[in-house]
Amino acid sequence: MDGAVSPASARDQATLDFYGREAESYAADTKDGVVRWLNEFKRTLPAGCRVPELGCGSGRDAEILLAHGFEAEPTDGTPAMAVQAEKRLKRPVKVMRFDELAEIGVYDGV
Repeated sequence: MDGAVSPASARDQATLDFYGREAESYAADTKDGVVRWLNEFKRTLPAGCRVPELGCGSGRDAEILLAHGFEAEPTDGTPAMAVQAEKRLKRPVKVMRFDELAEIGVYDGV
């Protein structure tokens, strides 16, 4: 490859840059509330299941999963968002993009 950045890579970086700049305000805006899909997800798996939360943002959903007995592993591709989630969750949040998930067969749901 000649070192050129693909359009997808540029979009990915633009997204990461946006959340890096807006991490604090994004975390404040997503402080409360539960999205409907999360309730449905929780009903499909028994407590204690190991689930990664990819792109955890403010940590809101990971917080809910942890409170309901899931072994949630929060991750975010933006270091600044991971910091916001760590503040909320009082635990480390791994900085990782979706395409960096390397573990296979170790999760009960994603």
